[in-house]
Amino acid sequence: MEVQDRETTGAAPAEEHHADIYGENGAVRASFLAQIGAAIADRDTITLKREVDDLHQSELGDVLEALHP
Repeated sequence: MEVQDRETTGAAPAEEHHADIYGENGAVRASFLAQIGAAIADRDTITLKREVDDLHQSELGDVLEALHP
């Protein structure tokens, strides 16, 4: 069904889109954290919504933990 969905919409499933927030070591990628941190600092709600809206709550928790030292 995923293949058909991709062919129909041209979009990858949400799991594949957000699976790339993690590096090979299993931690949230520094580049993703920098992007989110910059969006927070700039109060860029459009970018924040686009990047984190579809994250699973556990993924969002990982991002928040990584952002808060």
